[in-house]
Amino acid sequence: MKKNLIRGIGLIICLLFFPLIVSADVGLPDIKPYDVIVTNKDGIKLEDSYNNKTIVIPYDTKLTINMEYYDSKTKVYYGYVEYNGVSGEIDLNNTRMVSDKINLDDFVKLDAPHKVYTIDDVEMYKGPSKMYGRVSEEKVIPKGSTISYEYCDDIWAYVEYDGTKGWIVIYPYGNIYEDLKTSVVDFAPEGKNKVLLTENVTKLKVDPTKDEEISVNIPKETILEYEYSYKSLKSEYLYVNYEGIKGWLLITYYNGPYSAVGIVENNCSLALIMSDDIYIYSERGVLSSKTNEKIVKGAEVEVIYDYYLEDASWYYVSYNGENVWIAEVDGGESTNILYNWGTVSIYRTKEDIDVYEFPSKNAKKVSKIDADTDVTEYFYRNDSKVNYNDEYYSWSYLKTDNIVGWVLTSKLEKIEEKDKELCNVLNGIPEYKDEEDKSEEKNDKKDKSLTPAQMAIIGVSGAVVLALVVIVVLAIVNKKKINN
Repeated sequence: MKKNLIRGIGLIICLLFFPLIVSADVGLPDIKPYDVIVTNKDGIKLEDSYNNKTIVIPYDTKLTINMEYYDSKTKVYYGYVEYNGVSGEIDLNNTRMVSDKINLDDFVKLDAPHKVYTIDDVEMYKGPSKMYGRVSEEKVIPKGSTISYEYCDDIWAYVEYDGTKGWIVIYPYGNIYEDLKTSVVDFAPEGKNKVLLTENVTKLKVDPTKDEEISVNIPKETILEYEYSYKSLKSEYLYVNYEGIKGWLLITYYNGPYSAVGIVENNCSLALIMSDDIYIYSERGVLSSKTNEKIVKGAEVEVIYDYYLEDASWYYVSYNGENVWIAEVDGGESTNILYNWGTVSIYRTKEDIDVYEFPSKNAKKVSKIDADTDVTEYFYRNDSKVNYNDEYYSWSYLKTDNIVGWVLTSKLEKIEEKDKELCNVLNGIPEYKDEEDKSEEKNDKKDKSLTPAQMAIIGVSGAVVLALVVIVVLAIVNKKKINN
């Protein structure tokens, strides 16, 4: 249970790396900062509720907007600023932009164009903010269009449609631009576009953003292919086709980590088998279907599906040319299957270090690595005893051209801050560098200069996450009591 609880909590915490949500549907992801001039002759009142300060910003003052949102209740477009040590939000109707010039080099450039599909008419803007204005009041990208982009930030993307270039909102989480037409969805990963239903499905939605539904009767255990995916802060939908009926399938509503009605095929995930007792099961989710076959300790398997059910973590894996179900049944402190979520990091050895067959100082030494050697660390990491009698250590599983094994994490130093996609590493796809580095430098500067308003928002978000964690823990405890 311990491992799965941590995974569930991790799912919730991951939401923090999308928008930070506060009251009035405010989302605050990163934007490209822009400058404005105060146009109100009486100035603009700036309230910092975090520090209990209020000042008036004078007319004709130049300000930098670091975050922005639309308040659906007040019908006002707000921007976050910092002035004379006071930070907070201002009504952007009382300002004008200093310059509408855009430098694409200031934005992240993807290593390959990212394709999206419009499920409604989508408005195009002259720059990455509503403040830049529409390209044309009549010009929209019509519903049902396929477009792609290379330049973007967390919210906006630079596109070209029908000979017109402009910026569209690609940010699906929250309602920061509720007054704009911004309905775009992602295409399914190529070759990885299946969902396995864990419950009977009786309803599909015509549109993931609206209430209209279609009646269906799709039995559990059905595997469906999906064309597009739509994510919001609270839910995830997949566009599926079942016997000629097309619609949006609600996969999960994020009120807890175990609420999914289907398991989405993983894009690129691996697992490492750490025990001699990982058996193959003939039926998904049925512990009594355990066979006499095992997966060899030390094997690395591709994970096609993974989910949690009835006090066990289940994995549908590719092993020795076959796809099979395995399970990690909860029990004590052991971790018998180590999971990789699809990322890889580059580390360098601080000194000459020993490499062990398994994460234990009692295990067989299989090699040595010289100091100042770059190694790939697959995020298979142990921070507990894990069926061994050692003291507590943190171990890392390394792969180089000729070395595979475990080393003490304390003997490594990370040399690249941003993790790489594991799929790209395995398939030899090169990573882009320059734009990534610029983005990291920009984010580093932001991290070092958090405003009080941002800190307050982070605090609120942390409280929400803590509350969700408590709910999950209580639900699991109550479930155990019922089962007992």
